[in-house]
Amino acid sequence: VQRGERASTEYAIVALDLGFNVTLFNRGAEILFGYAAAEAAGRRPRELFLDVERYGVNILRDCLRE
Repeated sequence: VQRGERASTEYAIVALDLGFNVTLFNRGAEILFGYAAAEAAGRRPRELFLDVERYGVNILRDCLRE
């Protein structure tokens, strides 16, 4: 059991659909990015991975405009 558990957290796997929405967010991704799979589901990666506190609101606004 430990080996399977380790393997499932060793790699962060994020899958997207054709609209660039998260469809898969494994335990490794949860650990790496700090979001639960349920929080990430259906969202776009740029909504999850931008640190607005660090980069400011303007970068988020510019990315969402794309």
